[in-house]
Amino acid sequence: MQGLNAMSQSWLSLSKRMTAVLALALFCWSSALAASHSLHEKAHGHDAAAPEHQCAAKLLAQGQVESFTPVTAVSAPDSIIAFSLPAPALVFVSVDRRLAPGRGPPVLPA
Repeated sequence: MQGLNAMSQSWLSLSKRMTAVLALALFCWSSALAASHSLHEKAHGHDAAAPEHQCAAKLLAQGQVESFTPVTAVSAPDSIIAFSLPAPALVFVSVDRRLAPGRGPPVLPA
């Protein structure tokens, strides 16, 4: 059973690595297409500069690729509190109660 678990772990590790390599290769390919107009046209087999043509390489070349930005809505508060209660006064104790006479070890008879 342990051999099966090790095999599944190695398969998972291999699949993760292959996915990473594939993603990197696709990113490099789309970057190469965005950098070279002639390579872009050869990859599509038609005029890639046409206005109706939209692909990832053209959007990347135009700088229109954005990362995810969450949308947050800002709303006005329901009510505004103009006055609040004063903060309670802080009380500092000057006597150290950790070492009070009643807190020592018991006195053992000699």
